[in-house]
Amino acid sequence: MVDKNSLTWIEVKRFVESEHNKAVSALIQDKQSERQRGKIDLLSRLLKLADPQQPTVVITDDYK
Repeated sequence: MVDKNSLTWIEVKRFVESEHNKAVSALIQDKQSERQRGKIDLLSRLLKLADPQQPTVVITDDYK
């Protein structure tokens, strides 16, 4: 998980949001639509790195 309060993440988030907005504008203008959709998807996934992840549940089925 990414520390969403770090200065590095704040800068990355600012950059990603800027690029996302540019890609949405280009998509609306129908400039390389498929490429813009891919870019938007990747940028959205990058932003989700700071979202809290569900903890991994460890199942121990080693009954003896």
